[in-house]
Parts: sequence; C-alpha cells; structure tokens
Amino acid sequence: MQLDPVCVSCTSPEDDPLTFAVSQFWKVVLHPDQSVPGALLLVSLRHVAKVGELDEREALEFFALYRLIEAALENELGASMVNVSCLRNWAYREDNADPPWLDGRPNPHVHWHVAPRYARPVAIAGDRFVDGQFGEELIWRGERVGRDVQREIIDRLSVHLGLQ
Repeated sequence: MQLDPVCVSCTSPEDDPLTFAVSQFWKVVLHPDQSVPGALLLVSLRHVAKVGELDEREALEFFALYRLIEAALENELGASMVNVSCLRNWAYREDNADPPWLDGRPNPHVHWHVAPRYARPVAIAGDRFVDGQFGEELIWRGERVGRDVQREIIDRLSVHLGLQ
C-alpha cells in the first residue's frame, strides 16, 4: 500500500485498502473516522479543485452513484437518513494543509463526506452503535473500528452498490 504523498485522495484505488468500489469517475472509500458506522468518502478520481470544475459526466455520475450509496446505507445498515457534505477546508489552512499546498497555493481535491445517521442503535459485526447526535449536526470524533466491523460494512454495501 502506497498512499499518494502529495494528495491522499489521489491514491489509486488498488493502493487504498479502504477503497471498495470504483466507477468511471469516482471511488467509494470507507471513511477512516467511523463516528457513525458506514461513514464514507466519495472521491473524484480526477484531481479537481472545485465542484464547479467537475465536467458534466462526472457530475451526472456523482448523483447516480450517490443515489445508490444512500439506498445502500438505508437498506443494508438501517440508516434513518444520510448527510452529505463537500468541505475542502483543510486544503486552505496555512499550517498543516491537507492536501499540502502546491506551488504556494491550496491544492484541494473534490470529495464528499457521506454520513449515515441512525435514529435507533445499529448492530454491525456483533458491535452495537448508537448515534448520540441524531437530529443534530454530526461532530466527527475520530472513531476507529476494528477490521471485522470494516469488513462487514464494506461487504454489506458492496452487494448493494454492484461496483468493484
């Protein structure tokens, strides 16, 4: 595994063990922070800085893929609703930018944080998860889960998505 040293979002899918589905223009990555189980990143395969710079095919495929992801999270994990956000804030920090600045300028890479929200507890791989912030804006807490939980989430969502 070799994460891209300049932009982790540019890491090729085969080099990222948390990438579990790839379409023509996007990859689906299990978010390392599982503050809510099934949190994902939907990352453009092309390094593009702004949502407005996506071409029409990328934008259309984003919405088609998002619909599949939303349905998978609801049907496979029991999400009550799904939050989605494109932030890019870290790329603009003067100190410790992520990804690092390039040629003295911010170097953002369009990606979406997809966060399923749960009105009721959810069980995954024998563990019970409670969304204690349901009905409020999600505060990411840096929650890590074991490989068995990661694997079950990936397996359940992969079946529904039908991508490789």
